[in-house]
Amino acid sequence: MAVKNVKPDDTPVILKNLAVVFPLYYIAYYIISGILSAIVGSTFNGKEPFEHSMDSFNPSLGGRALVTWLSFVLMLFVATSLIYYIVRSTQMAWDYAVTFSFVHFILSMIVTVSFPTNWIWWVTVGLGTFLLSSMAEMSCYYLRDMRSIKVDHE
Repeated sequence: MAVKNVKPDDTPVILKNLAVVFPLYYIAYYIISGILSAIVGSTFNGKEPFEHSMDSFNPSLGGRALVTWLSFVLMLFVATSLIYYIVRSTQMAWDYAVTFSFVHFILSMIVTVSFPTNWIWWVTVGLGTFLLSSMAEMSCYYLRDMRSIKVDHE
């Protein structure tokens, strides 16, 4: 039986990657939120990854609001490494970055039962999506794709 050539943009590959990446993303998100909550001394209620109101997602307020904002920012680096190690595709990196942000937006509305109206949340998500997309694509390109190119200077 011949082995079929599997491409990173095949639907089964994308679904498998999403099934692996999203649970790891939110597990890491909860771990980071819990650690930051303990460091700052704020209570941890389990909704930190999804909070978006002005009094719960605002770094200038400190406490729990700082934890929710800083957790989101730190998760950009975790998501970059997840895309690098699991997705392994420079061409698909931005797709996964936008999917992370879109799914997180939907889950935030479901968990909080409200639409995000906090401008800080929107700016953080917009810039975060751009940074995640850029970092993921660059890490896949420079750390994986460029490594396989052999340059002969003879």
